[in-house]
This record gives sequence, C-alpha cells and structure tokens, in this order.
Amino acid sequence: MPGTLGVLLLIASAAPAQRLPLPPDEQEAVNHAIDRGVAYLKQTQLKNGAWAKPKEKGAPFRHFLIQSYQAGYAALPGLTLLECGVPSSDPSIQQAARFVRSKAAKMDLTYELSLSILFLDRLGDPRDKKNIQTFALRLIAGQSATGGWGYRCPLLNNPTQMELLTALRHLDTDGRPAIAQEAGKKRDELAPIAPASGAEKLEGSIVHPRAPSLSGTISRHSPGEASSLPSDHTVDSPGDSFSSQDPGVGPPHRGRDCLGLTILDNSDPEYLEVAPQVPANPKPLPTEPIGKANVSDAKASRHKSPRPYVIPKRIAMLPVFQDPDLFVMQDPVGKAIDPLLPTTDNSNTQFAILALWRAQQYGIPMKRSLNLVVRRFLTSQNADGSWGYHYLFGGGENSRTLTMTCVGLIGLAIGHGLAQPKPTGQPVQDPRIVKGLIALSRNIGQPVEHRGLLSMQNLYFLWSLERVAVLYNLPTIGDKDWYRWGAQVLVRNQESAGNWAGGLYVGSSPPLDTCLALLFLKRANLVQDLTAKLPFQAEELNLSIMKELGPSPKRAEVPKPTTKKLIPSVEPTQPTAPEKPIAKPASPPVQEGTAPLNESSGGKKKGFVLSVIFFVVFSGGSLFCILLALNRRKEPAKEEKLSVPKGIQRGVRNRFRKDS
Repeated sequence: MPGTLGVLLLIASAAPAQRLPLPPDEQEAVNHAIDRGVAYLKQTQLKNGAWAKPKEKGAPFRHFLIQSYQAGYAALPGLTLLECGVPSSDPSIQQAARFVRSKAAKMDLTYELSLSILFLDRLGDPRDKKNIQTFALRLIAGQSATGGWGYRCPLLNNPTQMELLTALRHLDTDGRPAIAQEAGKKRDELAPIAPASGAEKLEGSIVHPRAPSLSGTISRHSPGEASSLPSDHTVDSPGDSFSSQDPGVGPPHRGRDCLGLTILDNSDPEYLEVAPQVPANPKPLPTEPIGKANVSDAKASRHKSPRPYVIPKRIAMLPVFQDPDLFVMQDPVGKAIDPLLPTTDNSNTQFAILALWRAQQYGIPMKRSLNLVVRRFLTSQNADGSWGYHYLFGGGENSRTLTMTCVGLIGLAIGHGLAQPKPTGQPVQDPRIVKGLIALSRNIGQPVEHRGLLSMQNLYFLWSLERVAVLYNLPTIGDKDWYRWGAQVLVRNQESAGNWAGGLYVGSSPPLDTCLALLFLKRANLVQDLTAKLPFQAEELNLSIMKELGPSPKRAEVPKPTTKKLIPSVEPTQPTAPEKPIAKPASPPVQEGTAPLNESSGGKKKGFVLSVIFFVVFSGGSLFCILLALNRRKEPAKEEKLSVPKGIQRGVRNRFRKDS
C-alpha cells in the first residue's frame, strides 16, 4: 500500500466517532448565524401561525404545488425552531401547531403529512397522537408497489382508517412482517414467515387485484362518506399455491423483509393465527339430559376453530397487503399527483420514510411499509453508488443527484434498523452503503482558511448531507470535514435580515431556505432512535471509503533558495517516508488527511512565488556586484588624470608663459 494512503487510513481509523470542533472564531460565527436565523423566522411568522408562501410564476404544476403547501409552511419552520432550542411553550411554536391541526382533516400532500408528523412528534403534545396516527395511515395507503410515494395520498374516512389499522396489527402480531390468510383457506395453511435458505417453498393463497388502473384515483370525501378505494379483487381457490418459475433468478420469497437481508429467516415457521388458549379449569359439561338439538350445538361449539382474519376488500388492494413478488417494479408515467399507484420520486419518499419511522412510536405497525422502502432502494442503486430522482429497477437512472443519493442511504439505514430490534452490538459492513458514501465524498468540498466569499450550495443537498452524516454518526465522510465546509458556506451567504435565499432547488423560498440552513447548522437528527440501532462504526466506514478512493494527490515539493538539504525527500518505494512531513500536524488529525487534496495546487503556487523571489534576489545581487566592480575601475582612472607630478605642472606653466 502506498505510504500516503497508509497514513490517511491510520488517521481515518484513529478518528473518534464524535463531532470535530470548529475553530473558536468559526464556532462563534455559527452560533451568531443560528440566532439571527431564529429571529428571522419569529419575525416573519404570519398571524395564523404559518409563514408566507412565494408567488410562483411559470409552470402551473409547480405553482399548484407551492401554493398548496400551507401546513408545510408551518410544520417545517415549527420543527426548525424546536431543533434550534426554542421551547415548545413559545407562542410561535404554539401558533404553528394550531395551524397544522386546523388543516388535518383535508391534508393529503405527502410533504405536508410527513412534516406534520415530524413536527408534532417533536412537539410532544399527547393530544396530537390521533393526528399522527391519521397522517401515518394516509401515508401507508398512498405507498406504491415500488415502495415510494408521489405528491398525494388518499384521504380515508373513519371506518376505512380503522380497517387499515386493524389489518396492519393482525399482520404484525409477532413484531415482524407477515402475510395474512385469505378467505377460503384453512388455518395453518399459510406460513407468513419465509423459511431458511434451501427449505421448501411457502404455500398459500394469493390476492390478485383485478387489473387495477395505474391511474386510479380516490375521491375527496367527507368523514361521513364511504371510501372510494377500489374493492374488486379475487381470491385464488384453496388449491392454488405460490411458486416461482425461476427461484434462482427471481426475487426472494414473499414475507422476506427486503432483498439481501435475512432477518426473517426462521427454520420454524410462525403462523398468523395462534392456537386457542385452553383455560386452566375448564367448565364441566352439563350432566342433565338435553335435547338432540342442544347436543349438536354443543359438539359444534366444542370443535369450532378460530375464524381466520380476512382483509377487508376495500383495502386489500393496497400494496402494503400484497405479495411483493407479484409486483411490477415500474411506476406509471405522468401520474405524480394521483393518490393511488402514482409516479413516485425519492424526494417525497424521503420525507415519508422519516415520518413513518417516527410514527412507530404511536401504535402504527410499520414494518411492512418500511420493508417496501428498503426493497425500493436495494433494487435501484446505480453502479457508481448513487440514486436517481425516479425509481428504476436495477439502477441506471439518468437524473441521478447528490440529494437523492442521500435519500438512498437513509433507505438502506431503515433496513438495518429493522434488523436490529435493540441497540446494535457487533459492527457490520454493507458495501452498498460504502458505495453511496463514496459517491457523496467525491462531491463534498473542503474547508478554506481565508475569509472571502464562498459560492452558495444547494441547500436541499446540504440538509440531506447533514441528515446522512448525523444518522450514520460520521464526523467526516472519508477525509472530508463536511460540517465545517457547509458551515463556512452558510455563514458567508447569510442575508442581512438573518435569512438565507437562493437555495438552488425547486421551490426555494426564504422561509424554507432558512429552515434547511438552520437544521444543517444545528446538526439536527430527526431519527435518533434509528441511529442507535445502526450496526456501523464511523472509523470502519471511513476506512472502507479511503480504501476505495485510493491515495490522494501527492503534495508538491516547495523549492528552497538556500539549500536542497532542507527539502524532505519522499521516496515512493519507502512507505514510511511520507510520514515525516505530517508527523506533527498543525490541524486536527482528520483534517490532516484532507491536506494532499488541496496542497498540490497550493504547493505549486508557493514554489512559483519562492522561485520569483529567488530570481529577483539573485538578479539584484548580481547587478549590484557588477555595478560595484565597474565603479571601482573608474575611480583609479580619475585619480590618474587628476594626480599630475608637480615638476610636470611647472613645466607646463612655463611653456604656457613663453608661448604667450
């Protein structure tokens, strides 16, 4: 291994998984920027508790969406103020909460539902439990077969909402995903948990939606109206069973939580319906004579088996209740605002998965929905480790972005969180996560030492980057000090009013930009309980990243005008030689690892300046010596001309007198 790479790996592995401190002056600037941003949000809040929305001109679709996010323009600022340390009793927080609650009945936008869950959960008011449950059930109903979300979710009336909650609880009785029994099957004929590898295939009934339209919609009904969820579906006969034509190539068996993870493998199959409990002291049968009718009734009741749970027809077609192996992993085109089976995107999806993870705390079973999320990101990662805006099975999505790569890393973290019911113990490695972090590392800048202006970065990306870094507890990503770099950008681009503007993403506005910037500066972690379950160590992840990235560019040698002995010699064949110049770093250890990336150009500049100085000094000295030598030659000549012997002088004067 080259010497430079070895040093960097030692630095990365020695770095503790804790925050890297900022220089005192930069930390003071960050604190001041946070205070100014909080003051701006408080000052610009409207009387109704929300914040002003931008007047968007141009595409009707964008105009419609931005003008519709009324609750979102209260939930996100409210969440931001709470993360910045504003107490929940503050009037600005309470006004935002009242506004969100007032919009709960007709709230159906994915962004708003998700942000409202995160805000109300962070607020911690017990009165909001019912609203959080309602919002979470709408998100579950709006999830697509590809595991993602579009812009809208279906509104559910109270009966449908209770049916959905009841079905989820029936399917999650053992705390893990399962497959429900359907009408026409006998108890114990369906094993909801997939067996271990190599075991026999599971058998059971399959629910086939009757050619549901990819553009299906749901009506906006009042609480008293019936749900318009499609209810037509067919159930296979009891003799039908599931079998894959090519089990070696096709997707895994149903009931598995996600591809590549085996947390549901169990040699002993578990069933949805548990055996009826026999009372310790059963009542004796009556001894007095009874009629034949009563005898037949008694025998029937004695041998009556528990009735299996059957999913109601109007919710049975939802993807959360379907067999994932039967899904067509492709979204329809141009259906982004359809509440059922929409065109999904990873931007809406990231807010939904964060919200659903937190909604688990409120009695809503989430593992089936979250497993579909994990399946989505496991099957759509690009070859370079990134993810795109839209879902594409197998990857290769052209519109890949850094922000969506952050979403993919959050989705994979969900899978590991599901696999760890308790705080993690033994660390593991996931090459897919390492590839995603490498894709991020290549696009993270380096902190600067000057105090000049810095170019504004995409605030949506900065916030997404922050969420990934705090989720995985990464003080650096590879050798990149992501927080110091982003903090410098934000502090130097803050407006005089205390806000941020020009966030470089669709829908950017001063209130939203300010929220994203403040959440970054505060290192807000919205899913701390997920972080506690992840089986990763920061030093191991950074070690893997540095191994994949290879050695950083070599440092440029700085020429010295005095002697060559002062220049440290670096032999490429000796692995210990590069350790001498960086044996005593002037900066923190992790930042030392970043030096080779920037000092190549900086060393060239220093060498050029020193060369110019050396040339000027040498030339000036040489010119001075030449002039001094010429001056010394001229002085004897003058003395020879002026110092004429006295005898000659008298002879010249006498000759002059004779001539005159």
